[in-house]
Amino acid sequence: MVKKQALSRLERFLVDRLKDRQQAVITPHDLFRLIQDVYRDGSTEKLSLKTASPGKSHYYRLYRSLCRARVIGGDDDYRQRALRILVAYDQPPEDVVCLADPLCHVSHLSAMQWWGLTDRIPKGTIFTRANASQSRIQLLEIMENDHRGLPPEPFRLRRIKHPESVRGCHIRMIDSKTTGNWITVQGRRMRLAKIGQTFLDMLRRQDLCGGMRHVLDVYDQHAGQWIEEIVSAVEGFPDKIIKCRAGYILSERLNIRHEKINSWKASAPQRGGSCKLDSSRDYAPVYSEAWNLSLNV
Repeated sequence: MVKKQALSRLERFLVDRLKDRQQAVITPHDLFRLIQDVYRDGSTEKLSLKTASPGKSHYYRLYRSLCRARVIGGDDDYRQRALRILVAYDQPPEDVVCLADPLCHVSHLSAMQWWGLTDRIPKGTIFTRANASQSRIQLLEIMENDHRGLPPEPFRLRRIKHPESVRGCHIRMIDSKTTGNWITVQGRRMRLAKIGQTFLDMLRRQDLCGGMRHVLDVYDQHAGQWIEEIVSAVEGFPDKIIKCRAGYILSERLNIRHEKINSWKASAPQRGGSCKLDSSRDYAPVYSEAWNLSLNV
């Protein structure tokens, strides 16, 4: 039998910090940041550390030691892209995905289900994240705004490739130039599209929200309750056609009166190839004259 190697004071300190995080996985970037914090939080003397600025060699030494001690290891789904913290309980797939990728959140039909807007059950979980070009910008901003400075090259934030399933749940990742607003669910590590954003997303990608007929049903049943959140989300979105779709549904279909909805009429485009209520269907000859919108449902 191989005798288990005792951990050093530094390693035990790191184990306690990993337990305190109460999360199932950690990225190599975040593990390096955690090691930086341990070195720089004033504990260097207590832990007999000779430097306050750890580098790659410090990381790999500690990483190997914690792996041998079964404190961390490769994650079954993410392999080395996100490390499993073995001294913590596992978490639901939505939390694990959001821990592995700082730029994604639950969206579309999955968000509708979380908000109680639909009785449809999506096949797996839909996430939205920034597209490739926006990801590079946002990840660089996160690192540059960190008071600890840019980490060494191997530990910089990069756009992650997600597996097809996480913890047995199918994952569908939607890349978008404009990802919208989200919240962190209380008591969870999961990020969720805000309620107004969820209604906005229904008008942008009906195909990911059960189709336009289902979207209209959801608006019919729930829009009145969330009208301020919907108006705020649509008002802040630059696409004129989204404002036309929202304006038609809220004012003509639901007879909801709001001063900002009226202002959207001024930006209604002329009839053209994209002026349709349902973007996935052909034109229909029935129009909303006020919103220059083909009612092709």
